[in-house]
Amino acid sequence: MRKHSAFGTGMAPVSEVLEKTLGNMGLLVNSKRYQVFSVWPKVVGDIARHAKPRRLDGDVLFVATASSVWSQELTFMQESILEKLRVALKGDYVREIRFSEHLWDPSEDGRRGKTVFPAAAALECGPVMDAIPDERLASSARRFSSTMARRKLYLLRRGYTHCRKCGCLYPSSKRKCPYCAVQEVWRAKRRAIAILEKNPHLTDQEVMSLIGCQDAEPVRWARQEMESRYLAVARSAKRGSPWRRGSRLTQKT
Repeated sequence: MRKHSAFGTGMAPVSEVLEKTLGNMGLLVNSKRYQVFSVWPKVVGDIARHAKPRRLDGDVLFVATASSVWSQELTFMQESILEKLRVALKGDYVREIRFSEHLWDPSEDGRRGKTVFPAAAALECGPVMDAIPDERLASSARRFSSTMARRKLYLLRRGYTHCRKCGCLYPSSKRKCPYCAVQEVWRAKRRAIAILEKNPHLTDQEVMSLIGCQDAEPVRWARQEMESRYLAVARSAKRGSPWRRGSRLTQKT
């Protein structure tokens, strides 16, 4: 493709050709939106370690956060982040961001470093916060870091125990970290669903043996989830059937 300019005829940049082609195919808007996954770390800086984009639903971006505190803090910063995304994407392709700790992948928790004494942790975060390009984001991150450091110190003084696996603090009266216990049950449920999807004929005991769990609750939950999915598919098929009640094919002429 050639491009006419004041200096004569030349080749159009590949980016322009690609953009025009995507536009002709009706894919330009979606391609622009999905660039948010690549520009996100640059837009939010070090906060990207605690907030990761998971999926897009139209112009709504769903972001997983490491905790409910991060969700609340980033919700307050949403307009600032959206403005930076508009600049990075060169358009108003993302108009809303929904932050949720429930979208966070438990495997991300294993990447957290060892928890140090809160006061020292707050000092160590200083250089990291200074590296965040946006001053408003950096200021919010500093407040969050300071609040969490004070909270950890308060809980440690009250006798809370530090979980070596996930880094969370929990009451010493508990035999096991509640957060890790919930995550283990959730992983067992996910494994049970994966097994039942391929082998629905297996008994509860067989599934429990395969997932390495002595509790039948994850298996029961998985079966209920599978039944709900099958019912949803059946209802959807029934709604789309030409023989459903009230359709023209079933009405008397």
